[in-house]
Amino acid sequence: MPKAPRRTAKAPPRPAKPGLETSLSILRGILESTADGLLVVDRHGRIEDYNRKFVELWRVPDAVMATGEDDRALATVLEQLKDPQAFLDKVRALYDSPEAASFDVLEFKDGRVFERYSQPQRVGGKVTGRVWSFRDVTERRRAEDALRESEHRYRLVSDNIIDVIWTTDLRLAMTYVSSSIERLTGYTVEEAMRLPLDRLLTPASADEARSNLAEATAENAARGKVPGGRTLEVELVRKDGTRVWVELRISFLRGADGVAQGTLGVARDVSERRRAADSLRSVVLATAATTGEEFFGTLTRQLATVLGVRWAFVGELVEPDYARMRTLALWADGRLEDSVEYDLAGAPCEQVLEGGLVTFPDRLRERFPRDALVQRLGAEAYVGIPLRDPSGRILGNLAVMHDAPMERLSLAESLLGMFAIRAATELERRRTEQRLSLQSAVMEAAANAIVITAPDSTIQWINPAFTRLTGYEAAAAIGRKTRILSSGKQPAGFYADLWHTILAGKVWRGEMVNRRKDGSLYTERMTITPVLESSGSSGTAAITHFVAVKEDVTALKQMEDQLRRAQRMEAVGRLAGGVAHDFNNLLQAMLGLTQLERLRGGDPATAADRLQEMEELLRRGAQLTQQLLLFSRREEPKAERFDLNDGIRETAKLLQRLLRADVALTFDLAAEPLPVEADRGQIGQVCMNLAVNAADAMPEGGTLTVRSGRQGDDVWFSVADTGHGIPEDIRDHIFEPFFTTKGDQRGTGLGLAVVHGIVTQHGGEVEVQSAVGRGTTFRVLLPRRADETDAAAPAAAHAATLPRGDGQRVLLVEDNDAVRRAFERLLVRLGYEVRAVGSAEEAELLPAPQPFTLLLTDMVLPGMSGAVLAARLRERWPTLRVIFMSGYTEDEVLRRKAALGEERFLQKPVDLGTLAREVHEALQES
Repeated sequence: MPKAPRRTAKAPPRPAKPGLETSLSILRGILESTADGLLVVDRHGRIEDYNRKFVELWRVPDAVMATGEDDRALATVLEQLKDPQAFLDKVRALYDSPEAASFDVLEFKDGRVFERYSQPQRVGGKVTGRVWSFRDVTERRRAEDALRESEHRYRLVSDNIIDVIWTTDLRLAMTYVSSSIERLTGYTVEEAMRLPLDRLLTPASADEARSNLAEATAENAARGKVPGGRTLEVELVRKDGTRVWVELRISFLRGADGVAQGTLGVARDVSERRRAADSLRSVVLATAATTGEEFFGTLTRQLATVLGVRWAFVGELVEPDYARMRTLALWADGRLEDSVEYDLAGAPCEQVLEGGLVTFPDRLRERFPRDALVQRLGAEAYVGIPLRDPSGRILGNLAVMHDAPMERLSLAESLLGMFAIRAATELERRRTEQRLSLQSAVMEAAANAIVITAPDSTIQWINPAFTRLTGYEAAAAIGRKTRILSSGKQPAGFYADLWHTILAGKVWRGEMVNRRKDGSLYTERMTITPVLESSGSSGTAAITHFVAVKEDVTALKQMEDQLRRAQRMEAVGRLAGGVAHDFNNLLQAMLGLTQLERLRGGDPATAADRLQEMEELLRRGAQLTQQLLLFSRREEPKAERFDLNDGIRETAKLLQRLLRADVALTFDLAAEPLPVEADRGQIGQVCMNLAVNAADAMPEGGTLTVRSGRQGDDVWFSVADTGHGIPEDIRDHIFEPFFTTKGDQRGTGLGLAVVHGIVTQHGGEVEVQSAVGRGTTFRVLLPRRADETDAAAPAAAHAATLPRGDGQRVLLVEDNDAVRRAFERLLVRLGYEVRAVGSAEEAELLPAPQPFTLLLTDMVLPGMSGAVLAARLRERWPTLRVIFMSGYTEDEVLRRKAALGEERFLQKPVDLGTLAREVHEALQES
């Protein structure tokens, strides 16, 4: 036989709904009034319940059953049987076949014979256990003795049980009543036997009893020998005139032929149960429509009133150490008191939090001498239960106390058990509301703008900082798409990359230029976080919202721009000497070639070689100027796609002139292309600043190494020195503006701040590795653009392959005489009709009836810019094509348009091939 669990003393039954209580009472009445021994077990053979008859039939000592040790009970059973092994085999077979029913006969060593029945127990159609019924049929074999013994046992049981058992004949004359009638009604057995049954009931209850008995009799007659009966609750009148509610179970007594010969009734006092039901109903009705603090106050008041106790309270654990309890509602002596906070150590509430329902029916002060509150109140009885959230975590407790032993202890346990879940739910809801209120207050008070949107970017909530940043009030923003802030300043693909990131459930961080409600622009640094919610059993998560946190960095960007300009000026000062030296060398070389050609009298044999040398010197001068302009320009960052290695090589030409002679510069660049999308000039400035810092870290000279490579989705370059290294205590401050260790005469503290600003703006990061005395390595990581390839540099043009004109009229405006004459001669050689003037005023005086096809103008002219001149001439000649040119222009609008292909622009000096192609392409435009 599978082992049964250790059975502890039975806990008082839980109060339940009236329907369930009725069913439980019927079941208990049947269990305790039947002559069969009944045992109910679960599917694994563990004992769920049994009646007194089971214990008596099997002669299991009460002391053994009280221990809950099933091995001892089983041993008591087996030692009585003739064939204990057959008994065990039958049990095991039935547990292996939960659906099977069984009947067999057990023979005892002492001559007794039991019939054993077994049926599966079902709840909702599902087998949940098994019911064993043991019937002693020894009297069949020993007729008279068994009959007398059975009658004696029946009398003994009925006379000693709490319920009242009675029988009547079919005329309802009492034929038997158990002695327990005196406890229930106050009448002796003899007095009760002489009273008609309806005399014991109130008139209403007597009518109900007669009606039910009549219906049962009619059913019995209609159904023949089929057993019939009724269960009802009636109000009984005691001998002293008081009334008590009882549950009656009435059934028919039948003879051997199955014919009804009388009635059998079992009466049970249900007054306490009805009082409990009424109490439960009153508490439920009082608290049903309340929530929060009102609910806690109402609940404690109702519990104290219904249970007749002095104190009832709901407590919440105090964070963070949970060593104290704070009352949310305390009902004491008929009124709600202010919240109190008390230590849990040595208190009955401490035991509640360590287990479950805890009951101390008396001697509370004696049990908890350290609890100052219990001692001060003089409490003697306590019932408490923990309040748990859905995960099982304890939030607080619900408890009642009294200054005397608690009379309605079982009712207190039942009510607290029933309302613990509701109280825990309200407590969790209260905490959630507090958290939401705090979060809302934090978001409302946040200095940064916060906006919550739907997945389609529809704005659903904003905080006041959003209004301060953008100018949009909540009424004007909520319900609209975030595109109301769009400035059109982001590069192509910017928003596609952003949406690709956040729709993948990832956090996006970056900067963008947006437009306020008043039309002004501002730069913000933003973090967008997707809000994910599980979609159910599939385990996948769906995006329900986006939360964007915005920081206005307009002023910061302006300061960073000023820092970069200051850095450029600092570097330009260092470059000035090197650039002047190189230009003097170039000029000296060109002067020497010119004078040599003059001395040779223009020898055609050597003229071509000299001219080629001079052209190469001019190109080198142009490259030197271009590098200097690229480094020192003040325009907005312009992202372009290029090979990081090429950018480093361009910067290397300036680094050679910038570093001291005792600093050796080496390169170890990756063999593969490292495509990036960045501002070429700013990346060059990062490299320059790191190199300057590295050189300053090597006052006695050393080696500066520039490396590059690829790491996953990033490309990188590093600048390493063999200097004195960075002490660990200042390493966290090196990127702060104006932080320097060089002293006021040698540094501004801007170099690394500018580096950090530029790199983060490009979506990259800067890593630092340093050891004192062993040097420092700065590594810059930038996002790799794998989908781009570098455009090949245009090949040198040959005069024979240059695109030529067909007599189109070109207006050339250039204030420098030498440059004007050079351009005029080149354009004429290319096949164009050229009119060259030295100012905008001269150009405007030209006759209108003779239109030009193309205007080639310098941007910087005396009295008027080239852009203004072009606009005026286009009013005269609407189809006029325009090419601007300059050695350097301050016009940022023109530079942006040229970068976007909206205007044509030539950077001086211009070689013949570039000039020919640009003029030809301009004339081909429709």
